[in-house]
Amino acid sequence: MIQHKRTALLAAGQVQGVGFRPFIYRLAVEGGLSGSVGNTSDGVRIEVQGPPEQVDTFAVRLRRELPPLARLTRLEITELPPVDGHAGHSVLVSPDVGICEDCLRDMHTPGNPRFGYAFTNCTNCGPRYTITRSIPYDRATTSMACFPFCPRCEAEYRDPLDRRFHAQPVACPDCGKKINVFGESHLDEVAANLGLPVLARLPIDPKVAQAYDNGQMETVNTDLLTRVVEAIEKAE
Repeated sequence: MIQHKRTALLAAGQVQGVGFRPFIYRLAVEGGLSGSVGNTSDGVRIEVQGPPEQVDTFAVRLRRELPPLARLTRLEITELPPVDGHAGHSVLVSPDVGICEDCLRDMHTPGNPRFGYAFTNCTNCGPRYTITRSIPYDRATTSMACFPFCPRCEAEYRDPLDRRFHAQPVACPDCGKKINVFGESHLDEVAANLGLPVLARLPIDPKVAQAYDNGQMETVNTDLLTRVVEAIEKAE
C-alpha cells in the first residue's frame, strides 16, 4: 500500500487575483496530487495529499515558479494526517496591471470574441485593486459583481486550465462594461441626466459619432480608447 503525505499550506502576500489558484491547480495535477485551494482572509489556503516526494516537490515548485504577478510574503506549511478519499495576516491584492500580450492578441484578432474589446483581461493582467471592495478577492466582492457572466465567459472562468480561470474582471462585449461615445449634440444632455461631468471632448468624424448615436457601433476600438484616456488624463 502506497504511503501518502498530506500537507496544508497558507500562502500570504500578493496571491489573490494574480492567477495563483490556477497555478496551484496545475502544480497539483502535474504532481498527481489531490487536494483543495481557496481564498481566506489570511491568504490562500492549500491542502495537498499524495506520494511524499511529490508533496515535497509541490512546495518547492510553489516557491520557485510563481505566476508573474504573485508575491509571497509568507508560506506556512503544516503536515496533517492523511485522510481517505481526499478531494479536490494581511492579504495584498495586486495593483492594476497593463494588458498582457495574449490579451492584446485577442483584441487584434478578427473573429475573436474580444476583438476590439477595450476591457479584455485575464489572470495575468487587468484591473485588480481599483475594483476590489473587500477581501477575499472574489467576483462577488468586486465592482464586477453587477455584470453577470455570459455562457462563454463563465465557461472560461470555471475552467482550471484556461488562463481566465477565476480572473474576477473577465468579461466580453456580450456581458461586460462598455464605453459609450456620443455626438456633440447628445453629450451635454446625457452628462446632465447622469449627473456626471464631461471630462473630455474629442474631435472625431461626425459620421462615426452619428453611428454611435444611432446604435450602429457597439464597441470602441483600441485607437479611440487610447485617445479617450489621453484626453481625460490631460483634463485632470
